[in-house]
Amino acid sequence: MGKLSNHFSIFFSILFAFFTIQTIGEGTKELMPDSASNKRAYILVANGNVGGALRDPFALYNGDTNYRLYIRISDYTKEKIYFGVGTIVTGGGAVTYRIHYPDGSVLWSGSTPSLGQQGFIQYYSQAYAGPSKFNPTKGYPARVVAPTSNGDYFITFQVSFNGSRVFEKFDVSVIDTTTITYKKGRVHSKAWQLSTNEPSRHFFYGKLYVYSNDGVVSRFDPNGLDGMWFTVSCNESGCYPIGPTHNAQQARQSTSGWHNYPQYKIFLNNPDTLLYPSATIGQLVPNSLYTVTYCNSGIIDFIFQTTALGTAEITLELSSLGLPYVNRILVESVTGGTDTISWDGKDGNGLNIPNGSSFPFTMRYYNGLTHLPLWDVEGNANGFKVNLIRPQTIPPIPDPEFFWDDSQVGGIINITPPGCISTPTTGCHGWNPEWGDMKTINTGGTWLVPVLPQ
Repeated sequence: MGKLSNHFSIFFSILFAFFTIQTIGEGTKELMPDSASNKRAYILVANGNVGGALRDPFALYNGDTNYRLYIRISDYTKEKIYFGVGTIVTGGGAVTYRIHYPDGSVLWSGSTPSLGQQGFIQYYSQAYAGPSKFNPTKGYPARVVAPTSNGDYFITFQVSFNGSRVFEKFDVSVIDTTTITYKKGRVHSKAWQLSTNEPSRHFFYGKLYVYSNDGVVSRFDPNGLDGMWFTVSCNESGCYPIGPTHNAQQARQSTSGWHNYPQYKIFLNNPDTLLYPSATIGQLVPNSLYTVTYCNSGIIDFIFQTTALGTAEITLELSSLGLPYVNRILVESVTGGTDTISWDGKDGNGLNIPNGSSFPFTMRYYNGLTHLPLWDVEGNANGFKVNLIRPQTIPPIPDPEFFWDDSQVGGIINITPPGCISTPTTGCHGWNPEWGDMKTINTGGTWLVPVLPQ
């Protein structure tokens, strides 16, 4: 390949997307903080094709590990798990459910309870109050298990093929039985599968907390989205992983059908800070970027240094060469040291760039890069809202910027900065009722981070 222009700019940014509420236990009160009839969200466990579409194997017995419903135990000598579920709204009768050790073996097994049985949550007030062991007048009679090791325990429900269960209420409380303290930020999944369609159409107002792989926590406020049967998950690229079949531009495009891939942990509360520490906000080391060209192969390596875990993004402005060339985005996770991003000499559509071409490029470094591919969310009239939970910086990080590309599903493209600004009163990336049916609608968001002192 020929030379690249040395015209480039560096941005220090942080990209997020997504998640408050504190009392005893974790479950219904976070997903449904208001039990008004139009503000209900239940957990949905489905096996196969249900409701006219393939569903995620969330909390499913023998399901994929990326869809498990986890409970983190940090000191098994003190901590116990108290749990319960409520009425099965749709899908049939009782099923077997289990709590598993971190290695997958079964710690406890039983049948989902009914009224009057241990572990049954009858009223919303009981789900909000937690186990009766610690709230005798208002709580529910919880099941209790004692872990025997530390790690991620998980709950599964055994549902028949092409069957489902929708649970109106559920609660999990991790309790230190020596100090009688409740351990918040322990319940998480990489893909929360929910229903707002039982017994009639409702809207989702709960809050979820996303923990990126490099330690950034953001709060996702769905702001009343109309999901019906849907899944919330987060990852670093969108509807697909970046690889041989999808470059960064293609991966981030919304698409028809089920195309999410769960990657980041999503909690019902701010993740326990002792177990899930905050990120170190890094920077691209000034003057560290240089390129190495391999003329025989046409590959160019971009070599640079960063100060912390994060993500580097290079935008090659190939459209400046004129038609038919389009820009190309290269995205890689970085370790906090010397890293390399390789370019194969092709544009965003796979066309080879002529030797000797000169064009500008832009490099950005992110902490907390997050995409939110929402699967089968029918409507999102108000748009969703997001705010940063941690880490906090001085000066504070400004409001986030959101971007999306819905061109493949008949929607608009919004990828030009500043995109859409999420605020406490305004949401981003809304769509009309039914438009999101059987689609995976992806959004990415950017938080601009102050440049750190040199």
